[in-house]
Amino acid sequence: MLVTARPDVVDEELWRAIAAVDTPVVLVERAADGAPTSLRIDAVRSDHSFGAELAVDHLAERGHRSVGLLCRETATAPWIAKGHRRAVERRGLASAPVMTAPSPRWGDDSRADVLREFLDACLAEGVRAAVVLPDELAIGLLSVVEERGLRVPEDFAIVAYDDEVASLASVPLTAVDPPRTAVGRR
Repeated sequence: MLVTARPDVVDEELWRAIAAVDTPVVLVERAADGAPTSLRIDAVRSDHSFGAELAVDHLAERGHRSVGLLCRETATAPWIAKGHRRAVERRGLASAPVMTAPSPRWGDDSRADVLREFLDACLAEGVRAAVVLPDELAIGLLSVVEERGLRVPEDFAIVAYDDEVASLASVPLTAVDPPRTAVGRR
């Protein structure tokens, strides 16, 4: 089983390395699009785009006319962004801030700055809901929202994507839980 750093493998050097492996290879949570057919490589992954669409649909069904997106730079972020975009277009929602948060570094407070900037952009545009990847970033946004005197979900709704620790927040967050067990079984 192999998990690459990027969601889409387009690296010829990586394909050559996989070809040199004497055992069957399965890409996990990655796409094998573009793999040389001689590799006969398998891949299994969650449909993260669909998961993001479910999150947007959940918020739209609760009356939100626009839904922001905040993602950390992760391998699944491009799929989350694609699903968010599809759902926003399909539902005819108003545009909303879409931001990428850098991966945190020890002692770096840039995450807090990004969270404040994202919330400011949302509030300035009248956006009162967001999908956030991963849970820790969603919990951080929850803290920033509460610091502003706003209530979650009444004043600003947050749906976390990953569902690893979302229920442990001061206000347990609604979350999309990718089917990890099913991916493992497959």
